[in-house]
Amino acid sequence: MNVTDFKILLDYYRKCFALIDVFHFNSNIAKERFELVLGQRNGKVVPIIHKSIKDNRAFKCFESKTLCIGFIGAEAPYKGLAVLKQVLSQIDPTLWRLDVWGGRVAVEKEMPIFYRGKYNQCDVSRVYENMDLLVVPSVWKETFSLVTIEALSFGVPVLVSDNVGAQDVVREYAPSFVYTTPKALLAKLRILVENRAELINYNAAILEKPWRCDMLSHAQCIINDLYQA
Repeated sequence: MNVTDFKILLDYYRKCFALIDVFHFNSNIAKERFELVLGQRNGKVVPIIHKSIKDNRAFKCFESKTLCIGFIGAEAPYKGLAVLKQVLSQIDPTLWRLDVWGGRVAVEKEMPIFYRGKYNQCDVSRVYENMDLLVVPSVWKETFSLVTIEALSFGVPVLVSDNVGAQDVVREYAPSFVYTTPKALLAKLRILVENRAELINYNAAILEKPWRCDMLSHAQCIINDLYQA
C-alpha cells in the first residue's frame, strides 16, 4: 500500500465514522489515539470486561521475603517483557521471582524467571493465588488490558505503564502504580521488594471499594452513559 492508497482508505474511514452519533471508548488511551487521527468525537469512556471475570477479591498475605511478580502475555517486544526483565536484573535476585504466563515453558539460567506456559479458565485462581503483583509493562499504546481487570478481580495489585488503557481503573485504587519510564518502574519495584506496605494498602483498597467490573455493572454503564446520555 502506497501513500495515496492509504489516504484513500483513511478518507473512507473518516466518512464512515462521521455517520456515528456516539463512540464507546474503552479507555482514555483509546480516546486520545482515536481523536489524534479523526479529531474530537462525541463519546464516553467506559472500561470493558468479559463474562468470565467475577468478583473473586480476596485478602492477600505479603509476608514472604520473595516478592512474587507475574507477567501475562506474549513475549513480543511491544508487550514490554524485555523491559521488565532488564529492570529486574538491577534488583537483588534473592528478593523477587518472576512468573511468565502465556507462552513457552522454561527457566532462565541467570535470574529467577520461570516461564509457566499457557493456562485456561480452570487454572486462573491458582495463577493469581501465587502472585503478589502483576506487572503490565506495555511499550505500545495498548487500548485496554483485560488481564489487569482479571488480576484485580482476585485482589492482586497491578502495576502498569502509562501506555496501558486499563490505567484508568488502576488509578482508582492506587495512582502511584502507573509508571512512565523504565527508571520509574525500577524505582517502584525497589520499594516493593523491600517493603510490602504499599501492596497491603492496594489490596485493602481493592477489597474496600465497590466492585464495578462485573457484567451487570458494565451493562448498566453502557445504558446510562451511551444509550441514555
